[in-house]
Amino acid sequence: MVVGQCDCRLSRGDLVFASRKNESPYQFKIGERNTYVAIEQGVVEMRVGGKREVTVTPNLTYHERDRFPNLLLGAMLRYEIEP
Repeated sequence: MVVGQCDCRLSRGDLVFASRKNESPYQFKIGERNTYVAIEQGVVEMRVGGKREVTVTPNLTYHERDRFPNLLLGAMLRYEIEP
């Protein structure tokens, strides 16, 4: 189980979602495909207390577009992940 904080922004800086805003950490299990592709790939080999920024190309944002239908098809996303 991975537990941490995650912010997602458009490449121009607009906030899409933030776990800190919800006052609860983001949680998921690696390999169960129950989170966004970029987050799962981004935390591999990270350590607790680390911080990583992951840029996501539009072809990998299909789950995000399902949850946030206002995202443009060509939107690039930037995740800041802290497990």
